[in-house]
Amino acid sequence: MPSREEGIGYGRLASTLALDNDLCIFRHFAELNIRNILYLQSELQELELKLQQLDVEASENTNEPSQWSKPRSYHYASRTETTGSDGNHAYWDTVLRIRDVLERYNKALRNEAWLQKLKTPSKTSWSAVHEFVAANKTLISEADAQYTSAEHLDDLVHLTWNEKEAMSVLIEKHLKRFFKKRDSRFKDQTIGFVSDEKITQVVRLLAISLSSVLPILSIVVLYAVKHAAVRLGIIIIFSVLCSLALATLTNARNVEILGTTAAYAAVQVVFVSGNLTAS
Repeated sequence: MPSREEGIGYGRLASTLALDNDLCIFRHFAELNIRNILYLQSELQELELKLQQLDVEASENTNEPSQWSKPRSYHYASRTETTGSDGNHAYWDTVLRIRDVLERYNKALRNEAWLQKLKTPSKTSWSAVHEFVAANKTLISEADAQYTSAEHLDDLVHLTWNEKEAMSVLIEKHLKRFFKKRDSRFKDQTIGFVSDEKITQVVRLLAISLSSVLPILSIVVLYAVKHAAVRLGIIIIFSVLCSLALATLTNARNVEILGTTAAYAAVQVVFVSGNLTAS
């Protein structure tokens, strides 16, 4: 029996993709999903019109109470299906057909709504999968491997996409050689793995350092500088640094960045105002 690292075909591909969540990339088939919804929608529209016509026909048949009652009573609408009293099952057949198609339509809508929320993979993740498949041409057939081609890049989704800070993305892109790790589960592993844990630790260390240094440093500089115009420039510079730190080292939203920066600038202004008053 072949070992795991020597797996065959889809078995090896699946084992490789399972090594890292960043590699779990698949086709969305957005066009086909939407086309399926459109077909179901059109089918429902026809069934809806048919049921409305059957309602009118049954309601106009005042000579037979059972027919007239179909649009008004579940009992009479469904009993023709089980008893065959009038030999015409069109009404209840249509209701059951609508029930079946409507369930599939609603399920398709829910699935597409969920798929729309999935993120597209990063270029790094896509390149890793694409290059691995390209380097192992006997892994799966050429036709099957087409899902990793560049033409389908906009149709790919990432199952476990986690939002990363801008600094983490920059480090992973430009300094990944310092954070590479090897996975011992594959002896012939051709995909280079980056340690997200180490990158997170570095980013966290930077965030803690800047959050400790920036407030104190700005106060020290403002205390040392006496010229009002220069102080104003210093406040602007440190406020910009605060915004950049929040934008690159955290996942803060725009409103949170604005609020925190405004509060930080206000503290500096209060310090300068108090210092001027004391002078």
